[in-house]
Amino acid sequence: ERALAMAEKKSDFVSPDQLYESNSQKWVRNEPTCLSDFTARPKIFDLCEPVKDAVILDLGCGEGYCSRELMRRGAKQVVGVDISQSSIAAAQAEEARESLGITYLAGNSTNIAQILENRNVVSSGFDVIVAVFLFNYLTLHEMVQCMSQIKQLLKPGGRFIFSIPHP
Repeated sequence: ERALAMAEKKSDFVSPDQLYESNSQKWVRNEPTCLSDFTARPKIFDLCEPVKDAVILDLGCGEGYCSRELMRRGAKQVVGVDISQSSIAAAQAEEARESLGITYLAGNSTNIAQILENRNVVSSGFDVIVAVFLFNYLTLHEMVQCMSQIKQLLKPGGRFIFSIPHP
């Protein structure tokens, strides 16, 4: 019985990419709408300062809310990467509407260096890498993979800022 119950629970498991694929259009916004937009994200934006003329990587960018805000705050360049193709499509639609100059790429944060290299994006490194609510979706092994690449992608003196929604 226990094995059957565990199998049923496992079949109910929704991977992060499936979750975001099915919900990406619901999360598109250009102003704060959810609790974390009023609580967590403003603190993250403050930690990213100064962003004027900075080259920024937004890992797990979703539909681009944080990428857009960082660009509006004066970043020189923002690259947003997300595992969800639907989220990236939503971000690109907003980019087409606003023309902020943000580059959005679909891909997994565990092979971010390869994604950037394949697309010939920002070969000189990043001043700031931000990951808002990304690591709660990764396994420990995936976190290590991601963080080792972040270390390689940061310019000397660059900053890595991340948040997780749970203690």
